[in-house]
Amino acid sequence: QSLARQVGHAYGALRASEDAPPALWLTSCGAAAARAAFAEQGWDAWAVERREESVFDCVPRESIVYLSPDAEHALEGVEPGVTYVVGGIVDR
Repeated sequence: QSLARQVGHAYGALRASEDAPPALWLTSCGAAAARAAFAEQGWDAWAVERREESVFDCVPRESIVYLSPDAEHALEGVEPGVTYVVGGIVDR
């Protein structure tokens, strides 16, 4: 449920953005427990793409950039055609 809440906060921030928000995809979300946790957050009403497949099955690998709080460099902008991945492992 913690992951579902975090995604819900991110979705809310994207919707509140004055700029055109990027597309938000949730991948690898086929497990019944994950669907139930997200349903509690109201995800059926979210304008997001939901996929049971892995991100690797949805976009070309060469277009993927992983984002991490441990990165040596800050992300200063986004580029068209690049898929930015935020992992779903919760440190709790």
